[in-house]
Amino acid sequence: MTEKRNITDYHYDAFISYRHLPKDMAVADKLQKLLEKHKIVIKGEHSTEKRKLRIFRDQTELPTSGDLGEDIRQALAQSRYLILICSPNLKESRWCMEEVNYFKQIWGNSNNRILPLLIDGEPDEVFPEQIRWENRRTIGKDGKETLLRVEVEPLGADIRGESLKKQLHRLKTEYYRIAAPILGCRFDDLYRRAQRARRRNVSIAVALILCAALSFSAYSLFMLEQISSRQSALYENESLRLASEAETAAGSGNHRLAILLAQESLPKNLENPERPILPEAEAALRSAVTQEIADEGKLPLLSRAVVPFNVVSWWICKPYDEGKKVALTDFDNTYLYDTYNGDLIFSCDTEQVYFDESAERASRQKCLTEDDKISLQLDLYWTDTGENYFSGQYEAQNREDASVNLFAIWEEDSRNCWVVKQTFPLGQRNGDAVESEIELLDRIDEKGQSHTEETLPEKIREIGENYQHSYLNTDDYITAHYDYIPDDTGSTGNEEIDILAEALMSNGYKVHGVREMKNGNVLAFSCGFADNSEITYNGYPETATAALWSKEEGRWLTVLPGVVYEEPESGLLYQHTSVEFRTYSWVEDNFGIESLADEQYLMVSEDGERYANVEMEEEVLYLTVWEADNLKEPIIRVSLKNHKAYYITPDFSHVFLQTPDDRLQLWSAEGNCLAELEPEVASEEICLTVDRDHRRLAVSYHIGEGENHIVIYSGETGETLDSLDIRDLGNYGISHLEFEGDLLLAASWSRSAIIDLTGEKDVSFFEDSNYGSRKDGMLTSDGLLICTLETNVGNSLEAIYDLNTGEKLFDYASVFQYDESTGTLAYINHESQATLSGSVYVAHRDENGAFREPIEIISQNANMAFGNGGQNLDGSYLLLNGENCCEIYDTDTGEKVLELNSGGYGLANGLICDLQKNGSKKALQFPVLSLDELYLKADQMLTSENGIRSLSSKEKELYYIVD
Repeated sequence: MTEKRNITDYHYDAFISYRHLPKDMAVADKLQKLLEKHKIVIKGEHSTEKRKLRIFRDQTELPTSGDLGEDIRQALAQSRYLILICSPNLKESRWCMEEVNYFKQIWGNSNNRILPLLIDGEPDEVFPEQIRWENRRTIGKDGKETLLRVEVEPLGADIRGESLKKQLHRLKTEYYRIAAPILGCRFDDLYRRAQRARRRNVSIAVALILCAALSFSAYSLFMLEQISSRQSALYENESLRLASEAETAAGSGNHRLAILLAQESLPKNLENPERPILPEAEAALRSAVTQEIADEGKLPLLSRAVVPFNVVSWWICKPYDEGKKVALTDFDNTYLYDTYNGDLIFSCDTEQVYFDESAERASRQKCLTEDDKISLQLDLYWTDTGENYFSGQYEAQNREDASVNLFAIWEEDSRNCWVVKQTFPLGQRNGDAVESEIELLDRIDEKGQSHTEETLPEKIREIGENYQHSYLNTDDYITAHYDYIPDDTGSTGNEEIDILAEALMSNGYKVHGVREMKNGNVLAFSCGFADNSEITYNGYPETATAALWSKEEGRWLTVLPGVVYEEPESGLLYQHTSVEFRTYSWVEDNFGIESLADEQYLMVSEDGERYANVEMEEEVLYLTVWEADNLKEPIIRVSLKNHKAYYITPDFSHVFLQTPDDRLQLWSAEGNCLAELEPEVASEEICLTVDRDHRRLAVSYHIGEGENHIVIYSGETGETLDSLDIRDLGNYGISHLEFEGDLLLAASWSRSAIIDLTGEKDVSFFEDSNYGSRKDGMLTSDGLLICTLETNVGNSLEAIYDLNTGEKLFDYASVFQYDESTGTLAYINHESQATLSGSVYVAHRDENGAFREPIEIISQNANMAFGNGGQNLDGSYLLLNGENCCEIYDTDTGEKVLELNSGGYGLANGLICDLQKNGSKKALQFPVLSLDELYLKADQMLTSENGIRSLSSKEKELYYIVD
């Protein structure tokens, strides 16, 4: 095909070709949105016009056919440029390669119109051969034209990064390299034009506010077209009210109700909302869902067996094997479950099943009476395998003057089963003295062998005389016992319990009785509803609930639907509802925090994959490191008793220790000492650091006034790689070392030096800056030097310098944190750093590296802490901790996005991390969910096999909700 010269001949300015994989799709979507913001100038014969760029992006996977499809071919033919999203998976896509080949065919096999965007991998490995080679026509001296295959270097953009977040951040600048040829200008011109536009935007802030107001007015007009102004106001007021009710329900621990109320405060359909999406409503749903996720890892109850039923008359159950097993019957079938893991061990199609005390054996007994004859069909089973190891039938004659019964009795010691006939003389069975005759019919041993010619042992005779003739009786239903029962006035005779019962009654509960559990440390209040109403649990009505109070912690643990009691032998918690039987075990490690001392809080690595703690145990200080998925077995545990100092890498994978004789030990994550380094010179002051790849270890020795000796070792072998001397740092030794690429920061208490480890090892000095004892982050990957001063409660910010220009970008803040992945600084400016009595300010760096005007975040809760030993800033979110509260704010808008009812959290790698040392087996980590994810997660939490939890008619009436 021949090249078309006129822009108006093409419908699309560019065609984006990409793999339909999550990362490739995210980049393609963002790139399309960025490009379509630009306008192109189209010159005609008589006029000039502007229009936005038109970009084609196929949003669905191509069908599995042998052809690209006519729509794709037409789009390619109608596109001036082809943008190719290049990742290691690109070459595997037949359709992407077909799109490249077809586009090249249109443009005479030239690559000039193909713009690659590299997102992962190396160019030589990722770029397809079609864009690395092209055929060029040459004319020889003889005048003949030939085709020559020439290797070319594709020109495009590179957004490779450690994470998708960083890649999309780079795309905001790199996409100009893609846009420039499409717009017909140079990259430098386009980039400078964008910078001028941004500066111009700052100077016309008032105009932007007016535009925002006009935009909001336009949106309001749109909403007024959907609903009347009165209806809109009613919806907004209702959403605020329901969001407030949801927060109240969440605060009382009723997170499912909080989710339902928050759902009612938000639109049913996000694409076509029938009510406004209020930040308060979104935060209420996010808080309730997130709190439910948090409680799943922190509550002291671990759900074990879950047995759903489809009938309501199943209440009979009995524990066996010291509570390790439980038998249940619905009068049609009998089930034996493992109470710890929920496994169904054994089932039988009758209620007449009898187990021995360990429930290892079961006897299925069916008795039939016909006229003057009674018969027993007996089947014996091993419950673990279901093996039927004996079957037999026994008969006896009925008597007119007596009642005759046939049944089998388990003997625990010998594993024998005794089959007997019991005869009650008529008229005496219900008397004071019951006399019966017991006759042996058979003995079956554990191998299933029958022994009829034997004498009945006396102990079996005694069991037979008092044998219960039903599978279970009311004595087996142990839920009837209460330790405290309210009288007519509501008093139980226990002041503490009466106060708690009064609190429950004020919330609409009616207390029937109270049981002591967990050796008296937990109180279980068995409740109904004061107005005889009900709740919906798993899609079915439930009139009973149990509220659990921890006497150790002085707080409500949870509210469980149905009847709850503790099985005395196993200590398991049994829960009965109308359609479900469930067992729980107490999780001792999650039961409560012994204290709120500093050592109870953990440190989390920058990637969120490891936790560390320094704590005193038996007067010895230990450094301990765990994997996030196993907080029971540490990967590193080193005594600091005989060491002068220690250093742990930001990812918690290596630990360096300084012994009393100044030797340095390198420890790995596996707890092995990899190397031991002898000191180069005698020194009382030693400082050390390691680079991010753990390949190099730098150690400084203070020789004397103004003299410091630095040695760089191999982080793998301990071999000396280099050394140098640093002077002019004042009279102090080096107090901080830090690698950033090939730069090494050496800071004393009065000056700092930045050493370029390449070439001549150039040294740059910074004056008038004091440095604290921070272990990382003073030299950032985005070209900043952060100067800090150590105080009694942390490090204050003295100044921030741009290393490229030497310009001071920021002055003093009393407490701060900086996220270099997004260029976000959070800080406070008041003197009290233990609690947050003022505001937190958040400033983002712009494209020129300067900090924008900060936004102010004000917490409505008292005593919120910021920057006090935790990781509070993670790009888009800022976290504030309180004694019984945690708040997370959006750093772009300042809006609160969620609130949790406990403190002790941190942010790492996009996750909220529980830093409380509560001894749980795994670290509690979860993301801040988007609104779409919230809707999906909330529905999942409310859905079970038996139905969906929804608001009952009573609940709707209580909260004034009209369908």
